[in-house]
Amino acid sequence: MEKVLGLYREKYFDMNVQHFHEKLEAEHGIELSYTWGETGAAGGGLVARERKRGVHRKTPRAAALPGMLLHIDGSRHQWLQDERWYDLIVILTIASSEIYYAQLVEEESTVTVMAD
Repeated sequence: MEKVLGLYREKYFDMNVQHFHEKLEAEHGIELSYTWGETGAAGGGLVARERKRGVHRKTPRAAALPGMLLHIDGSRHQWLQDERWYDLIVILTIASSEIYYAQLVEEESTVTVMAD
């Protein structure tokens, strides 16, 4: 480690870590991982540590408001605990899971979903 840091201080001080890493292998036969060279140079105080970057161009997401996004779903089941099968059609808001509409119908269709 000291030999590597000494080479950087004395001979390769004007190079970035990537070029220094390439020179170590080509000129001196020293094979270290790039990450080792990067952390070693930063740990030795030879280069500044890179600050962690956030997610690129992350825009803040708008808070979901009740009624902003609705979900319509139909579920077939024996809802009345007898031999008959019905579809339960439910409309709810994604923001709060508040149910705006629910109805049992014999079969889910465009007509039954669009009915008021």
